[in-house]
Amino acid sequence: MKWTLTIAALMTLTAGITLGALGRWEVLVICFFATALLLLCANLDQIAEISASSDGLRAKTRELVRQTEGAISELQMLAAQLAALGLSLIKRQGRLGGYSVPEEQRLKSDTLAVVARLGVRNEEIQSAMSEWHAVEEFDYVQSILGNSQIPRPISDHELAKEWKDLRNFSFGSAPDPSVLREFLKKHRLLDDDREALIQDYEFYRCNREHRRMHIWEKHSDWPPLVRSNT
Repeated sequence: MKWTLTIAALMTLTAGITLGALGRWEVLVICFFATALLLLCANLDQIAEISASSDGLRAKTRELVRQTEGAISELQMLAAQLAALGLSLIKRQGRLGGYSVPEEQRLKSDTLAVVARLGVRNEEIQSAMSEWHAVEEFDYVQSILGNSQIPRPISDHELAKEWKDLRNFSFGSAPDPSVLREFLKKHRLLDDDREALIQDYEFYRCNREHRRMHIWEKHSDWPPLVRSNT
């Protein structure tokens, strides 16, 4: 099995489901057919003979039947999870809010567990996770800066301008924790709680996991920045 093609197939299916949830149904259909083709190409080296019969298409593999059935079972589990995700996205489109942090973590863990059991190398798994990490870093920065709530005092126009400039970045280009710390110190916005959040952000960038999950689960509710009087 060629894992590069398998990963490409899964990414194609995920993209199709996402675009389908946004109303691009023709793209969803194309992506499903493209996924099937990619999975077939990924398994060509496993097929020794293809023959037509009254029961349909039959493939005799070079590998043991038991191993093949195990791989198919894992792929079926992954397909079921992707289907559940796609249906959920379709149902949630146009509504306020998205997945909660526990729901996101469960979906991620279930998907990665199946991919790992399929034998995908860790390097490829981490590569597939790059977008996930980029979005998590984006949310860390935005939440540390008080989400969309303007820092107090709102009458400080210089503070408001620097705050807006710092929040203006795209996925994959989140500012370093040191940049956030320097900004907060400059404007007397850094307290112990905010310093702990920056340390959480530093930990995530180094370890690709959350230091305090119970705190991260509430990141959308982190309070606005307030200037210290001392």
